[in-house]
Amino acid sequence: MKNIETIAATVPPRIGDDAALAFQSPRNAAIIDTAARSGANVKARADAGEESARLTLDNHGLIHDCSRSCEALFKTSRSALCQRHISDLVPQLADFELLQDGQINPQLRYLCRIGQQFQAVNHDGERFATELFFNVLDNSGHGQLSLIVRAA
Repeated sequence: MKNIETIAATVPPRIGDDAALAFQSPRNAAIIDTAARSGANVKARADAGEESARLTLDNHGLIHDCSRSCEALFKTSRSALCQRHISDLVPQLADFELLQDGQINPQLRYLCRIGQQFQAVNHDGERFATELFFNVLDNSGHGQLSLIVRAA
């Protein structure tokens, strides 16, 4: 039976954080940097009291409900937003099927998580950059989605 000193001698030393960072690829470093900047931006907006626009969509992308901050962000009334397709507000979403197998489209989920900015259009036709955050509200695959829109 081996003693503790023999076993300890075979275990490699712990790699320090600086050494671990040296093994990252430039692509991984860019992803980590983007995530850090996105997190800092979200915190700064939260500290400033900026409210996010919230919408409820069906699985086809039709808007069923929205918050008052959504009315302010898109410069139109709740009644004018309801029953419109989300791609009327965020044209890039026309290229995506929102749900796949009852979950958020993996490509769309990835783009949202890395802080990809999407161009939105308000009632006056003004374009502005946004960040999007999706959640499934109903796991049946036919249900509703929650969408949070933040001006970037």
